[in-house]
Amino acid sequence: AVRYLMRFRSEYMCNLLNSARHKAFGLQASELVIETLPYGWPKVFQ
Repeated sequence: AVRYLMRFRSEYMCNLLNSARHKAFGLQASELVIETLPYGWPKVFQ
């Protein structure tokens, strides 16, 4: 589906894809950080 949509490139479509890519990368990076925290890391609640 993405290949089909990219056949008709527009600034709007590029912005949508960039937004989705940035969100996915942020989620993946945050999961990696949480997985690598030491076991005794203090929890902070606000």
